[in-house]
Amino acid sequence: MTRGGAALVFGVAALAAQPASAESCVRVVRALAPSAAPVAADFERAPCTGNTAQAAFAYDAGNGIARTRRALSPGEIVSEPPAFALYAVRPGDKLLIHTQSGPVVIEREVEALQAAHPGQKLFVKAADGKVLSIPLVEAKP
Repeated sequence: MTRGGAALVFGVAALAAQPASAESCVRVVRALAPSAAPVAADFERAPCTGNTAQAAFAYDAGNGIARTRRALSPGEIVSEPPAFALYAVRPGDKLLIHTQSGPVVIEREVEALQAAHPGQKLFVKAADGKVLSIPLVEAKP
């Protein structure tokens, strides 16, 4: 939230709230194609099964993100990708623009038009078709 300005607010994924172990694994909850740029919401923590030797992710240094090396199926257990390399939102995600001026707060639902990390500006589309550029900030609990 910004004072006297607008910001997109997104919720913190469950992965971030749980402590990681030396070898952290996740269960895939949404099918991911090869070279997909996953977000934290695509996974949930899971115990490692010992079958995670084949790396499921590669770091795309040009874009600063993790990409899938192969197709990943729901329910599959893989080594956890580094959190810094995951986008917070992807195109099509529903977000809220949160605007505050003094005691007045206005929220408006929008759709992300691009993937983004927290702190980045991204383009979103409102229900009336207007395209806006707004910074992405993490929701306060």
